[in-house]
Amino acid sequence: MKLYLQTEVRNVTRISAWKFPVRYKEESFHGLTRADFLKALRAEGIPASTGYVTQNDKPYLKNTFESKNYRRMYTA
Repeated sequence: MKLYLQTEVRNVTRISAWKFPVRYKEESFHGLTRADFLKALRAEGIPASTGYVTQNDKPYLKNTFESKNYRRMYTA
């Protein structure tokens, strides 16, 4: 099996992506914080964010996760 980049596919002239995920490690950037790295990307006109936020700690889900039925169905 061979994987193709979209630019290698015949007749493709443009590519699009919803997100381009990367993992940021401060030590690789001499201690530059992730927040400052994102700020620098945005200053260059590159839209950047920390990505999706967690959902498991949202107040509206707290009752669901603690409910008797949920705990019975999804035991650890």
